[in-house]
Amino acid sequence: MRYRRLDVFHRSLDIIVSKVNDLCSKNIFIRFADNLTRESRVFPHFCSADGMEIAAITMCPTGECPSCTCPADELDNTADEYPCRPSSEVHEKVSKAREALLDKDGNIKRGCKEQVDHT
Repeated sequence: MRYRRLDVFHRSLDIIVSKVNDLCSKNIFIRFADNLTRESRVFPHFCSADGMEIAAITMCPTGECPSCTCPADELDNTADEYPCRPSSEVHEKVSKAREALLDKDGNIKRGCKEQVDHT
């Protein structure tokens, strides 16, 4: 029961991945910026993350839902809806972390590698 929301997420994502795979499997005609139409394939680039990955991306404590304000003890309850986390809150946390850990060029600051490296 604890991972009911996660299961719902994965089942929903399966449908999207299937449609993307169908789209990528055949050639279509696309008009490019030079105004010429060419036969090509679509290669969409998207990132899918769940649970701990989203928590790391949004710098949300792992005991909280990273996308909404659902309390930790209600994560298995998919019947109730909770408001999404404000994007301004997430943006502020990410900006502060970038400022603290990365230099202007996006390189890891000296002495911060352990805090940034999650491998």
